[in-house]
Amino acid sequence: MVQAAVATNPLFEASTLELDRQGPSYTVDTVKQVLALYGDETRVNLIIGGDNMPFLKDWHKATELIALCRLIVVPRLCYVGEKAISILTGASAAVSAGNRHQARLASLKQLPRPRLIATTTPA
Repeated sequence: MVQAAVATNPLFEASTLELDRQGPSYTVDTVKQVLALYGDETRVNLIIGGDNMPFLKDWHKATELIALCRLIVVPRLCYVGEKAISILTGASAAVSAGNRHQARLASLKQLPRPRLIATTTPA
């Protein structure tokens, strides 16, 4: 399904990195692996649903994850934009000043509310 979704867009690529990894698979590990494969100057954009924002602080190594990539937040019906911004701002402030990715990559992009509802789970 992912391959079909990105097939016509040369800016996207389907990957099996997480499927191929042994043991637990954490998003921060995937981002690190992408940076290792494509180089530290690569800008990784992590697309998440707005409903995940309140829980981002609980993700494995969330502070490091935020320092390594730009979060692109897709609104969902239960999503509250201001709360998402405050959570990310607080988490970003916790990123150590010595992290070379912080100033260059850490950021948040909120997309406008969708005109349709999309989900990856069956109805």
